[in-house]
Formats: sequence, structure tokens, C-alpha cells
Amino acid sequence: MNSNHFSKIKTGEWFRKNRFHLLLPATLIVLFIPAFFNGDLLSEILFFSAFSFLFIQSMYAATGQKVKKPYLRLAIVFLMILVLWTEPAGVHLDSLKLLRILMFIGFFLFIIYSLSRFLFQAKTVNVQVILITINIYLLMGLIFGNISLLLYQQDPAAYRFPEYITKPAFVDFVYYSFITMSTVGYGDITPAIRQSQFFAYLTAITGQLYVAVVLGIIIGKYLVESAKQKA
Repeated sequence: MNSNHFSKIKTGEWFRKNRFHLLLPATLIVLFIPAFFNGDLLSEILFFSAFSFLFIQSMYAATGQKVKKPYLRLAIVFLMILVLWTEPAGVHLDSLKLLRILMFIGFFLFIIYSLSRFLFQAKTVNVQVILITINIYLLMGLIFGNISLLLYQQDPAAYRFPEYITKPAFVDFVYYSFITMSTVGYGDITPAIRQSQFFAYLTAITGQLYVAVVLGIIIGKYLVESAKQKA
């Protein structure tokens, strides 16, 4: 075994061990870029590049390094990135917008499902468990933001916006998603039809239940671990 092959093994092992650490900044960058850039071409390229990296890193974090069908994983990520970049490329078909949102929702639901399995199977409370819980919460916000955007695209009267939002964008729905999940409810963006109202309280309930359930799981694992150490 030569040194280059050994180095590749060590690098792959490092990425596998730190995949949850890398997922957190990947998600945070997607959330932060729209807040600190002005929507120019550079900002748009940075945002879509960050989103592409999020697809790659979230799939890697969810499936790990050893998978039975690695080419299928690569194909899914490539397809997600391809569909994502149709927007800055100027392809604005309504059917493609719908497909893109549905693909995003399905993709991140799979990621959350896979991360949840790691969370429930963990025997001890460690840094990875804490990172998984945070990552799941942030990805939930992205999913709910996409669903809100989907409702708006199907019916522009689904939400009321303040005067300064003349053309609602994805970042506005992500903001609304996290505000609703945390039950802060500033009231600047409000649901205006039955469907969006239903989804608003569903989002709030899910956000609060997630926090309660995860705290219960973490505390339970910690108590079990403490009991074993004392025995």
C-alpha cells in the first residue's frame, strides 16, 4: 500500500467522522448568505453554490461513507444540483419550479429520516448527537420554507406580506418558517387562506414537539449513561 493510498484512506476517514460537523456550517451558510448580500449576481452565485454544497454534504452525512449503491447517491445529488441551477440559468417554467420544490422537500425529508436513525440509535450523548439534533431542526426549517413557497406559488393570496416585500423570495419563506416553528410570530408575514393557516399551526406544533421529544431523548440517554457509570 503506497503513501498516496494511505493518505486517501485517512482523509476519507476524517470526512466520515466529521460529516455532522461539516453539515452544520453548510446549512448555516445557506441561511446566512441571503441576509448579508444584496441579491446581485455574485450573491446569487454564492447562494446557489452554497446550496449545492449543502446537497453534497447532507447526503454524505445521512448515508455515511460506506453505502451499497454509491453511484445512486451521486446521481441523486447531481440531479438535485442540476435542477437547482436551472433557476439562475434563466429557466422559469412553472412546472419546473413545482418539480424543484417537490424534489427539495423529498430530498431533505430523506436526509432528516436518515439523521433521525443515527439519533435514536446513538447509545450515548456526545457531540455528534448534539450536532444531529441541531442539523435536523435547521433542515426542518428549510422544508417548511419550501412548503410555504409551494403554497404561495399555487395561490399568491396564501400569505400577506409587509409593504417592503414587493416580490416574495425563498428567503422570506424560510424566515417565516423559522419564526413559526419557534412560535415567535412577529406577524409581518401572515397566512391568509385556510390551507396556509393549517400549515402554520402544523409547523408550530411540529417545531415545539421536536424540541420536547429531542430533549427527552437526550436527557434519557444521559441518565442511562450516568446510571451505567455509577453501577
